[in-house]
Amino acid sequence: MFPNALIPTVALGGVQLTLLLGGTVLVERIFSYEGIGNMAIDAVINRDFPLIQGLILTFAALFIALNLAVDVLVTVAGSEAAPWLTSPSACRLSARPD
Repeated sequence: MFPNALIPTVALGGVQLTLLLGGTVLVERIFSYEGIGNMAIDAVINRDFPLIQGLILTFAALFIALNLAVDVLVTVAGSEAAPWLTSPSACRLSARPD
């Protein structure tokens, strides 16, 4: 219905999802949930460096995968919202025939 509103909505949705992933550490600690965030805090307290490195690598991989998925969705949504930007005729220079 609103194709031009789809691109910023998808982009901001991706930002919100990354904030939710980062907020799980705090929520798990406050409400005593067992999860990767609580494990990360316990690893820092106990100075378990290999576990800290593995968890940071896991969080980084999740953030990269999520941002890649959002970028792909924005590209697909952009090509559907503005098809004239991705058409081959839009790339041609308008030259006068001699």
